[in-house]
Amino acid sequence: MRIALLAVALGLALTGGRNVHADAPRENAAEDAGAAHVIQLLREPRFENGVRPPSNGANALGPGADALDRWRETLPSIADASWQFVTVAESTRFNDNPDTPAVTGEKTVYASVDGSKRFETDRETGVCRFVFDTEKEWRNGCNLSLPVDGQAPRYLAGHEWNWPHFLLEQVIIDPNAEDGKLRLTAYRDLELRFNAELRHSAKGEPAQCPPGTWGDQRIPDHCVFYAALVMTRESDRPAADPDAVNPERIYALYPLFYSNGGERYDVACAPWLGDDPVHDAVYFTPNHVCLEQGKRFEVPIDAISLAREAVAAINQRHAAGLSADDYVIGSILIGWEIWGAYQTDIQLSGLSFQGRRDEPHGLAPPAPAD
Repeated sequence: MRIALLAVALGLALTGGRNVHADAPRENAAEDAGAAHVIQLLREPRFENGVRPPSNGANALGPGADALDRWRETLPSIADASWQFVTVAESTRFNDNPDTPAVTGEKTVYASVDGSKRFETDRETGVCRFVFDTEKEWRNGCNLSLPVDGQAPRYLAGHEWNWPHFLLEQVIIDPNAEDGKLRLTAYRDLELRFNAELRHSAKGEPAQCPPGTWGDQRIPDHCVFYAALVMTRESDRPAADPDAVNPERIYALYPLFYSNGGERYDVACAPWLGDDPVHDAVYFTPNHVCLEQGKRFEVPIDAISLAREAVAAINQRHAAGLSADDYVIGSILIGWEIWGAYQTDIQLSGLSFQGRRDEPHGLAPPAPAD
């Protein structure tokens, strides 16, 4: 899967006005008279079975049979893991490190050979930590597809516009649906929630990727940490309008940190919308928590509102007629995308994705017999 933030990176046009807030209560989230049924949709919130190595095509660049065998031997439960890494890397690949994963008691560490990319989990506390230093990546985190001093990259040569990714993904399965698909109409509320602390963030070298790194586009270096809903369309393109905007996949992003200088969140809270190279839509909500270094934040994400907001933005931008109810939430993503050299360290805990719906009223008791 190719994750893209071209809308942010290129500074594409803002959508006019503010849509439904991603973290605001909806009308149908008001108090109700009936009891509520709550279900936890996130499996292994404490990474009980570990995190599987990347296996998603070009981004993974092949886990390698030896690496996959090593991971399974060190952490046998990984065969049943619900979490998977989604990474783009040329030189800071987990698979290149013969000592990854490293398990000590309840703690597991996944790291590149030089330690510049590291993910830590604690199954007892549920705390996880991302440590990422793209200054040590190929071309200092700039376009990983280009050569360095005449030397071509091992894996990414010929792949246009590859920049460092360090993400977690979990496919979402609704146990109450026969086909397992999570539809927006299935629950009254859907909330993705966790605690987040940005422990450190700083700009590395170079201060800006070299001219021509991104072709003719003038893209400033930036780092962004986000949670995202990956929405997949169920219905086919309407036959009456084959040219209508109708993306098969929508990435609805809830940014937690976006910075050019690395030190602070420095992008105005405005909605961004764009199309990635494979015609998927990427939406960047303005309604979000903005992390500050050294402070712990509680992050509640109203998933239904975020999904509907993304579709409304596409309809407004392209004069389209999409319905959010034609999409299902296929997976969630959490992590970093970085263009350039940055040192970052973030810690999460209390991961949860809950659905709530009203219990149906009980049947009336039978009438007494004559």
